[in-house]
Amino acid sequence: MADFVAAFDKTVRRWESFELTDAPGDYGRMTYAGISRRSWPGWVGWGAVDAGKPVPESMVRDFYREQFWDAIEGDALRHQDVAEIIFDWAVNAGVPKAVFMVLDVLGLPSTLGMMAALRELNNLAMPRLFVCEYALRRIDYRVRRVERDETQLKWLRGWLERDLFFALGAGDGRA
Repeated sequence: MADFVAAFDKTVRRWESFELTDAPGDYGRMTYAGISRRSWPGWVGWGAVDAGKPVPESMVRDFYREQFWDAIEGDALRHQDVAEIIFDWAVNAGVPKAVFMVLDVLGLPSTLGMMAALRELNNLAMPRLFVCEYALRRIDYRVRRVERDETQLKWLRGWLERDLFFALGAGDGRA
């Protein structure tokens, strides 16, 4: 089964900053380690941030496990690269969008959920093909987002690097 720590390392350690950021134009506004205060105002780590104290990494890791990994049934996924790209998209775009995209790539009805997709995902004959198709859908989503809101263009290169990182199997000896 897929390993959360490896997925956490690829998504959070690689793409998020373990510091407080508030980049102009970022829809998430103020974030710590990729955790948006706007989206997650009740996260327990904000107390430490507000007090100027270091946030224990375990607090960040537990948040990502509970809110994203568990929500996509990461422990039940057989293919690590499949779990990683879905987890990363859940973190980046939200769990509902990540699950909807899984269903869309698999050709399943959008009314189903992640549990319904697990059997299909675990029986993929070519998991890398799924990962590449999922990455292409992510890229399409991002391009359409920039077309709707040109202020987001400044993020596009980083987003595409992130999507291609997963599509090319970076970090697992494939790229």
